[in-house]
Amino acid sequence: IIFGEYADERKYCGIGIVFFLMIRRPPRSTLLQTREIISFTVSRLIEKSLKENVTHIEIRCSPINYTRGGLTGKGVLNVILNSIEKYSDKISVSLLIIASRHGKMSDIYRHIELVDEMKNDDLFTKYFRGFDLAGDESKRNPAELRNAFLAVMESCSNITIHAGETVKAKNIWEAVYHLNAERIGHGLTLENDNSLMIKILDRNIGIEMCPSSNFKIVGFRDNYYPESGKYAEYPL
Repeated sequence: IIFGEYADERKYCGIGIVFFLMIRRPPRSTLLQTREIISFTVSRLIEKSLKENVTHIEIRCSPINYTRGGLTGKGVLNVILNSIEKYSDKISVSLLIIASRHGKMSDIYRHIELVDEMKNDDLFTKYFRGFDLAGDESKRNPAELRNAFLAVMESCSNITIHAGETVKAKNIWEAVYHLNAERIGHGLTLENDNSLMIKILDRNIGIEMCPSSNFKIVGFRDNYYPESGKYAEYPL
């Protein structure tokens, strides 16, 4: 019902960010709205990771999106944090708060304010590792969000920005120079700007590459799927 023809992985390739977000949104926005299901989801994620012998996972979330069942943003975070804490002796976990550039500007500010509200919470301080900007890059350039991100910078929080997945390397440049990104999500078009690549190396800015979602959104060659031969080789 949700994935339609994209339930076939061979077709789930190069579909673009708009369709990708449309497909992913229903299960998250519909289900993750109660204390019970959020706790269950976090526990299931961690337990599955433990079975795979994973030693560290990073949980990324947009708490404001999960408040339609009566929870507040702080309430959502408390559920997530308490669920993580139950496994504190078994696995290392870090938490990132995501603002979505394709959402309302007010929601971006609400997530920034939520981080500030939680800064004195012991569990939040224990697991929070940084602030993330993700979503459809065509909706807002990093430079447009500089004023909003000043509060994040002033708190000296770590900042990771998804940039250069579906647009030119200029977005990566803006993420570095306007938002002080310490990590870049995707960065696929970085190879088109050698000067910027050198600067990112000099600054030790990490690149978080996501081959599976890049295959679905942008389309890259995959030896498991001969049909993908028309796409470029993945720039790892």
